[in-house]
Amino acid sequence: MAARLSFRRGIFASALLLSVILHGAQTFCNHNIVQHRVSRTARANSLDSESGLYKAATNIKVRMAPDVNAPTLAGAESQKLKSGEWISMIKAGDVFQCSQMKTRDGQVYLKLADQDGWVFGKGVSGEWTGRDIVVPVPDSEALEAKARIVKDTMERQLIRDPSDKFALYLVGGALFLVALERLWEEFV
Repeated sequence: MAARLSFRRGIFASALLLSVILHGAQTFCNHNIVQHRVSRTARANSLDSESGLYKAATNIKVRMAPDVNAPTLAGAESQKLKSGEWISMIKAGDVFQCSQMKTRDGQVYLKLADQDGWVFGKGVSGEWTGRDIVVPVPDSEALEAKARIVKDTMERQLIRDPSDKFALYLVGGALFLVALERLWEEFV
């Protein structure tokens, strides 16, 4: 049963990858599957982002609620956290997408688009206190960032052990060869 699920996940991931290759990242990233927009009213502050994409300036713990005193996901008991499907911390330099933004008492809270949880927009401790810890991704870099987010999310959700990775590479390789053969036939 587990092998069948791994095989199905591999087929699904390979089909998505092939879609990106054949139709281009622009078409894929504009599809509803990865499209999360921040409401226009939330864009009025310094963390304004048309795409809803942000880059972490430092490591940021993911919180359960939009509150400074909310517990982090690191201590939560969740099967998705244990399996690696969700993350409890966004590492410095990582790009993430938010689906909602709230401002309360001078703090900006960003709701993660691809999992449960919230992150702060401004630091609350150490050298980052009161400073922006997330930076909006410029529109010129948004497409590449969305493609990276899709890739990272698919890896976290689909590849949970070495057999999943093997099945994904096997099916992906087969689909790549089929696509290559069809392109060859078209041009020859």
